[in-house]
Amino acid sequence: DDQPDAARVDARHALLADLQRTAAERAGVPPPILVASEECARGLDIPHVGLVMLLQLPPDVDRYVHLAGRTGRAGASGKSIILYNENRGSTLSRIERECQFKFSRVGPPAPEAVIAAAAHNLPALIDSVDAEVLPLFAPTARKILTESGGDQAQLESKLAAALACVAGIMAFEPRSLLTGRPGMRTLQLRA
Repeated sequence: DDQPDAARVDARHALLADLQRTAAERAGVPPPILVASEECARGLDIPHVGLVMLLQLPPDVDRYVHLAGRTGRAGASGKSIILYNENRGSTLSRIERECQFKFSRVGPPAPEAVIAAAAHNLPALIDSVDAEVLPLFAPTARKILTESGGDQAQLESKLAAALACVAGIMAFEPRSLLTGRPGMRTLQLRA
């Protein structure tokens, strides 16, 4: 099975009972994904962390160094990703200045990129459908094939529509590039 074990996720937070936390830590191999609150992350020493993802920009340089420093230890490589609001850009610049490096700034993905990523995973998803379920959908599949009359373009269009349904994408919904809010558009005005 070449699929990553993405379902194994551990959580570390202040509300996790000490007994639960100790059992999870003694379980052996760290999970591929660890979700930890900032308070809990202060006490964690987990080897081989390849990625630290910060859901907000830390308020100061020391806190960033501490959190991002969970990755890339002992000469290993690692990455840190920060989701931030442009209003906090000055803090980001201060971290760059004081730590003497430059962040690679990447905007949110375009809707087309999100859809392409969802579509990329569909063949594996289709292959994972239990064979016992297929007869329930066979009459509808035959109906679609019959209605297409062997027209390759119409059949391709129907299959694409079915894949869009499976991916949960029924229509393009405009979103703000700045906030991601649906139904909003980002405008740039120049004088």
